[in-house]
Amino acid sequence: MSLFRGDRPILDLIQSDNETRATFEVHQKKRWVITFFTDDIGSLHDYLTSENVKVGAVSDEGQYGKFFVLEDLNGNLFDVWEHHDCELNF
Repeated sequence: MSLFRGDRPILDLIQSDNETRATFEVHQKKRWVITFFTDDIGSLHDYLTSENVKVGAVSDEGQYGKFFVLEDLNGNLFDVWEHHDCELNF
């Protein structure tokens, strides 16, 4: 199943015959398939850390915004992004 907004995919669900995780690998490094957006990445990172969620460090990528990666209890990776100059149209 795929959901689109205009020509842009916003959600793509694919059935698998195997148990899988919301990750893939590039050069033997796990990567995420879902990005969450936030207006206050510092507070969210602090809250998740206080709840013992596995989170990476916040990375400030300048004009591209701030990011961190979190891992859920099942080993799925998710990206969290803050970018105040990016217009999101949903």
